[in-house]
Amino acid sequence: MISGVTLATLGVPFALLLGVFVALVDLLPLVGGLLAGVPVVVIAAIHSVPAGIVMLIVFLAYQQIENHALNPVILSKTVRLNPFWVLIAVLVGATLGGPGRRRARRFRWGARRHPIRGRDRGDHPRAAQGTRRDGPGRQAR
Repeated sequence: MISGVTLATLGVPFALLLGVFVALVDLLPLVGGLLAGVPVVVIAAIHSVPAGIVMLIVFLAYQQIENHALNPVILSKTVRLNPFWVLIAVLVGATLGGPGRRRARRFRWGARRHPIRGRDRGDHPRAAQGTRRDGPGRQAR
């Protein structure tokens, strides 16, 4: 939506179509912003160089806000962790594993918090053993 409005404001042809393209491609995890941003910036730059520069700035700002503000909040609700810990997991994952392993590290932290959700609902075969902390070699609290 942001890119479509920006493209329309800059007078780039097919702004609505490009905005829909960006919205759909941005749903792809990790690479969606890049795959959506590169063609749109190139098309805007073909229209006019200032439009290309403005779209590059818009995409860079949007990606920074999405990756550092929105994703930790959304993932914290998904894996039921504090956004601070999700952000720490992203930073540790980026430092240790590079950008390709960031998403996997986030979900591993969430999996440690909720190893098997079926046990919480009672429909898991081992739910009769007690809580998640119970099990072989562990005592109930």
